[in-house]
Amino acid sequence: PAAWSAEVALQHTPRDRVLPLLERLRGAGALPRPDAALNHLLAERSAAFTFDTSRLSDLLSERVIAEARVQRISPLVAAPGLLVLSDRNIYFQSMHTVDAEPQQRWHLSALVRVERKRHLLRHTALELRWAPSASP
Repeated sequence: PAAWSAEVALQHTPRDRVLPLLERLRGAGALPRPDAALNHLLAERSAAFTFDTSRLSDLLSERVIAEARVQRISPLVAAPGLLVLSDRNIYFQSMHTVDAEPQQRWHLSALVRVERKRHLLRHTALELRWAPSASP
């Protein structure tokens, strides 16, 4: 195969945090079962990912009730992240921030219905329905 190179500009993450990860990825690619090594790296990164409580709508009085590692499913995309239930809102914080806002919030008062759904032919999903004015 032909050699290739890429030039990137790191805008939000220091180079010292990226280079060790790139070395681990390169090492995983050279192993006999690179998929198992990559899954292990992803599991490590997922375990270290935490919810940013500084983004709660009311830092003084809003309480976090529950937190779960989930995937937000939309057509052709399964975005891993954290779903956080507070006494006022539901938050989704994606592991891979590609939106302008790193976290999405919906008011519990606008939640209309919760339905159990199938994902990948198994009953493992919930669909949350919001009032039309509360769409993300």
